[in-house]
Amino acid sequence: MVDLPKHRKSFVKAFHSVSIDCCGPFMIRAGAENRGKTRRVDIVVFVCTSTKAVHLEIVSSLSTEAFLSSFRRFISRRGVCKEVYSDNGRNFVGASRELRRMLTDEAQALQGSTSDLKIVWHFQPARSPHFGGLVEAAVKSVKTHLKRVVGDHRLNYEEFYTILTQVEAVLNSRPITVLSDDPRDPQPLTPGHFLLLAPPTQLPDDDLTSANINHLQHWELCQRIVQDFIRKWKITYLHSLQERAKWHTEKENIQVDDVVVLHDASVSKGEWTLGRVEAVHKGTDGRVRVIDIKTPRGTYRRAITNVSKLPMCGSHSPPREHV
Repeated sequence: MVDLPKHRKSFVKAFHSVSIDCCGPFMIRAGAENRGKTRRVDIVVFVCTSTKAVHLEIVSSLSTEAFLSSFRRFISRRGVCKEVYSDNGRNFVGASRELRRMLTDEAQALQGSTSDLKIVWHFQPARSPHFGGLVEAAVKSVKTHLKRVVGDHRLNYEEFYTILTQVEAVLNSRPITVLSDDPRDPQPLTPGHFLLLAPPTQLPDDDLTSANINHLQHWELCQRIVQDFIRKWKITYLHSLQERAKWHTEKENIQVDDVVVLHDASVSKGEWTLGRVEAVHKGTDGRVRVIDIKTPRGTYRRAITNVSKLPMCGSHSPPREHV
């Protein structure tokens, strides 16, 4: 396989280069009080090509006008991006044409001083979704689990948008690699560090995953949906860090001082339990089966099936793209 393209490796600032796609549809209530009528909304997914940070916006349709509105909101919050990658959807093609016209008019007004305004739009070949694998992974993470946890519940716009921003915070809190080489400081580097200099945090709330959903108030139902999303998505993400080619490819043993993520179901929100491996226990075949892990909460003994090794900086075998 060839090396990653330049825009995937160079870093100027978060969202300097973005990959964009849409997912949906999702049905919400037409008004705050109207429980009968519903309307369609879609989600625009923006992914930073170098940091894999995610930004989510709601649009009322897949028109060029609706997308341009979401693009303006994105730029107002994340700054101007210099490169955009997308498929050949009509809304993206129309937006590219409209932006080119507006930037040309601006260039004439400023007499050619447009170095800070130039946005280059790249379209992938038709019927080639694998060219946008980075954003497709983010779409899968958002759409698959959100569809399942929302189900038949009809939320209004405000409730759905609140859930979406919490989902965005959870995706941006995922560990990418180790932040420090100090064995006593097993802190992960997350996409949130490139946006907020720290992992995104959320307000605490009660654990509602085991509550009767029919007895919950509406705002509690929204938090239950977020908690269900976190639980389902975390399982998928941790499994992506733990993939093995059974009986076909020999994997390197977990070693002392490796950083691992514990599969801890008791940890909610965007929190992750990380620890350093203090000791390894091998089976009769010489393969590590059990490890002792030192965490800020204490030392635990776990089977390797209950942990996922976090990729280290400079690793020769980084995990596949997963958001």
